[in-house]
Amino acid sequence: MTVKQAFRKRIIEFPEKYKPIYRIVFEGNDGIDETEFSVHSITTAESELDAFFKILCQENSLKRNFVNSIICVGDEAVNALGCRLL
Repeated sequence: MTVKQAFRKRIIEFPEKYKPIYRIVFEGNDGIDETEFSVHSITTAESELDAFFKILCQENSLKRNFVNSIICVGDEAVNALGCRLL
């Protein structure tokens, strides 16, 4: 899947609020890998993640259509506190 396809099927482990943080799980050169990105807002998340992942793929010679999943894992407000609120 591409980032845009995976974003539409994203898993939400944490509510998408202030500057959400997403984990992208993808097929790397040596098997399954993952990375995390913080975006400015939910309204720009899909395009920001696509742009960030494009750069990551170019820098590491990865294929852009090997995304397994995208998971919302937090936001900047919670990370500033150093914990996740349930």
